Amino acid sequence: MELNLPVPLYRGDITVLSWYAAWKPEVHEAHWDVRRAWPAGFRYMEDLSCPGSRCGQTVERAEERMQDGPLIKGDTRHRRNGARGSLHRLLEYRMIEGHTSQACRLTARGRAALKIRGLDCPDFFESHCPEIFDDHNLLPILGRNVHIDMMDRVMSRLPPEYKVDHDEPLPDNKTTWELMLREYSEDDYRGSGTLTKASAGLRICSTTGRYLNGSLRNHHQYVSMTVQTETGHRVVECALSLEGLADLLVSQSDVPITVDYYTGQDGMSRSEPAPPPVSVTRRMRERIARGNQDIQGWIDKAALLVEGTKMGKKAAAEILHLLSLAKRDADGHGAFAAQQAMEEISSVAESMMTVMGDRAGQGSAGLLVGGEEPTTTTLLLEGSIEASVTEEVKG
Repeated sequence: MELNLPVPLYRGDITVLSWYAAWKPEVHEAHWDVRRAWPAGFRYMEDLSCPGSRCGQTVERAEERMQDGPLIKGDTRHRRNGARGSLHRLLEYRMIEGHTSQACRLTARGRAALKIRGLDCPDFFESHCPEIFDDHNLLPILGRNVHIDMMDRVMSRLPPEYKVDHDEPLPDNKTTWELMLREYSEDDYRGSGTLTKASAGLRICSTTGRYLNGSLRNHHQYVSMTVQTETGHRVVECALSLEGLADLLVSQSDVPITVDYYTGQDGMSRSEPAPPPVSVTRRMRERIARGNQDIQGWIDKAALLVEGTKMGKKAAAEILHLLSLAKRDADGHGAFAAQQAMEEISSVAESMMTVMGDRAGQGSAGLLVGGEEPTTTTLLLEGSIEASVTEEVKG
């Protein structure tokens, strides 16, 4: 599983996840009149520790009244205000759930990010009111908080203990945490979903740039669709590209959308913004590398069978030599094919944008791609955040 691309996380992200992992039920008990509708684990950013959270608040007073919870190591009012910028990113990658302007809580995926770095994290959040809410489990469960890629199953890339039924627990170990922290899966990259039996309104929105599910580019204009009940109660807000709207109108299948607002079954407001898409190049290299890994595994098994079979030494040596050549050339041929494919795609994309730009009367065909002016088609093929890899925290 070493070929899985990990979710890019920064040191500040890990710090915020550690704060949410320090949740205690006493925080809810202290502010019962406000938090009685909150399931276990949800809390405001202001609640993460007590220094400076209110005018005149002190550590002693907070410990006495339990209004802001226990002191968390390394937290200050200044750092907590700065950490708000991490919430949107952590929501994008499903490390926390909730809403940036309201309460959030750690997810099983966020717990995996802490555990894989050797940091403390609970296995569950104890309910502050068992009569109303159940404890919130953070352990890996298949189909609920862990998705196993279809190709991992077909190619038997996982050990036998991962062959469990839906809603069954998985091994709580590094292998599972790495599965949970994958940036994308081969068979579910284009997520989609629809909500029926509700009225919807459409409007065109402009922004400095945002990503949308099912699209590989940055959007400066998009369509916002609001779904509401007959009484005008807002059920959900979602966003999709202009191309996605056209696809929605003419296709007979589901179209990927980005959910900006909805109310969960627990009554909490949530948003699920789309993360920056993985580039074409990285996805192609990943798939080729995974295929080569499978081929090399088969070659190794074949070599072991030859060594354990009674046959002439000369014939066995020749077979082993041919298998070693096949294993040696597997990576090289795959990389060469990927490079040739990218050159062909680049040529076609550049020609297409030039023709479209001339017909549209634009001074640069790059204006057709996200409203910006890239010098080449690299932004489409390579992505726009590749240069930030060196800043990521290595898991």
